Amino acid sequence: DIFPPIITRNSGLKVNEKGHGCITAEMLAAIDEHQKTLDLAFSIVLPPSLGYLEHKHTKTLPLNTFLMSDLKAGEVCYIHSSLTSNPLDSFTFNVSDGRNSVLQTFYINISSVYNSLPIVKLSPLKIKEGEEKVITEFEIDIFDKDTQDQDVIIKVLKPPQHGILKNANTSVSQVFSLYDIKHGRISYFHDGSESVNDSFTLIVSDGINKEYIFVSNNLKNVTSRNPV
Repeated sequence: DIFPPIITRNSGLKVNEKGHGCITAEMLAAIDEHQKTLDLAFSIVLPPSLGYLEHKHTKTLPLNTFLMSDLKAGEVCYIHSSLTSNPLDSFTFNVSDGRNSVLQTFYINISSVYNSLPIVKLSPLKIKEGEEKVITEFEIDIFDKDTQDQDVIIKVLKPPQHGILKNANTSVSQVFSLYDIKHGRISYFHDGSESVNDSFTLIVSDGINKEYIFVSNNLKNVTSRNPV
């Protein structure tokens, strides 16, 4: 036997920051002409730098060797543990049939998770009695650097007392998104009553972080339709 094993799969692994994932035979596999495939031995030459490998059941640390049978059973796992935001980790290994070996590198793609809270800035909305006015980014400005606008969800916890919030598609809006605000879909309609200010409470969530609650008093300076 003069030929080393042949690596047939080496597609890499994807995990989230501070997450983990197990490497299966669909991601990493090898065969050999003279050795039973499940008995092929993998040895770690250069371990990962942003996390570590462990056996799913024995929790052996550090995991320096494993078999093809471990990969087939999904028992070789990578745990991300670094505080840095590097999106790529790897380990170098060789796979041997007992006499010959081959060297390769396995890559781990690390996806960042949503970890910043939405930043909210409010400005008063001036409106006349009985008037409807679109709420824009000038009145409710929300910034979330790692979340798409359509995924920043705004829920009405306490509605306004002297008017209603409207959506372009519904008469009364209880849930909408930052995308809706940026596209002019959300408006406030004053009920025409003798009132000088109004307010409502919103909950802003990016789907990952704990919901961020703030009270909006931006519906102020409600003036008479025909002020004297």
